[in-house]
Amino acid sequence: MPGHRKADCPAAPQARQGGGAGQQCFNCEEYGHLRFQCPNKRVIKCRNCDEIGHKANECSKPKDWSRVQCNNCNSYGHTVKRCRAPPSENTNGGSWGDSGADPGAAPTGDWVDGSASAGGANWGDAIVVDGW
Repeated sequence: MPGHRKADCPAAPQARQGGGAGQQCFNCEEYGHLRFQCPNKRVIKCRNCDEIGHKANECSKPKDWSRVQCNNCNSYGHTVKRCRAPPSENTNGGSWGDSGADPGAAPTGDWVDGSASAGGANWGDAIVVDGW
């Protein structure tokens, strides 16, 4: 129906019932509204230890790898980058922001040996402009 926005559409069930009717809030887990509409205080829950009040990257407990699910093979205990299964179509070769790499490890690969294939360029080919 022309002349109105989707959010204001009288034919849409969400518009008739308050925005998130029938959908579960990811904050309080109640039904009838969405997280951004939640009247309750925001709940921060750690995905590592399930305690309330901090996020997984702030957790003082050791990482529980048994809870980590691979986005490639759907098994638990590893990430896409460490998956031994062939890449599935939905992982795009493991580029979901899941490095799985040791941040303290020495760099390896194309950028180290200067054989980068992205347009034939590598870090040594940088152009210096105005002293940068």
